[in-house]
Amino acid sequence: MSFAKRSLGLLTLSASALLVSETRNATRARVPDHSSAPDAGETTKSTGSWARDSFSGNKVGVILLVLIGMTAGQAVVWYQGQFQANFFMTTYLKLTFTQSYTVMLWAVALGTPVYIA
Repeated sequence: MSFAKRSLGLLTLSASALLVSETRNATRARVPDHSSAPDAGETTKSTGSWARDSFSGNKVGVILLVLIGMTAGQAVVWYQGQFQANFFMTTYLKLTFTQSYTVMLWAVALGTPVYIA
């Protein structure tokens, strides 16, 4: 299959997925208006109690579990990407071990500020 046909097929697939997504979002119900919450007494009385309201009960354990789970998932994906990039450079680009790891070092050093910011 030629590059032009493959590109046209991927473009068509992407455009149709975007169209389906937009039509689903247009028919989906919008976020309700919560302007009546203060009248019903459903808001926090003081600004200092937001932390107590947010982290009371069993919520702390769930929050920590979600944060640790998300971090572990991101670490697995990132580490796998590093292995794949290193394998590609050493196998297909025929770089030496030292050259490959030098490129990886610079890539991680230059890419880290993007994640921190």
